[in-house]
Amino acid sequence: MKFNHTAHLLKMTLLLIGIGIFQSCFYDNAQDYFVNIPGSGCDTTAVSFAAKVKPILDNNCAIAGCHSGAVPAANVDLSTLSGAQTHAERSVFRVKQGTMPASGPLNACFVNTLDAWVNQGKAAN
Repeated sequence: MKFNHTAHLLKMTLLLIGIGIFQSCFYDNAQDYFVNIPGSGCDTTAVSFAAKVKPILDNNCAIAGCHSGAVPAANVDLSTLSGAQTHAERSVFRVKQGTMPASGPLNACFVNTLDAWVNQGKAAN
């Protein structure tokens, strides 16, 4: 049996190219990189508590065993507007550090939305 170096070299080259292509594939969330760009879906120009902030808090912070209920964690209740306003700066600081929520860091759009709400005066809108 004769060994064909050209065919073997071609197979190895194609294999390495294929591995390179698959290794370079990844799925990032565009909102994490393109925040505040028109059409990006992350508009922080006029953040509404009811429309933007409350859903983020309700789904990530003011959940059972965390910052809601009769005995909220660290005595920080984020389930109400007044609680969110009272603890906003500290909460955003912890979110920016990545230490909250306990389930893992929020995406950049959520962090920027919370930060914008605080910077815009923590409006009750």
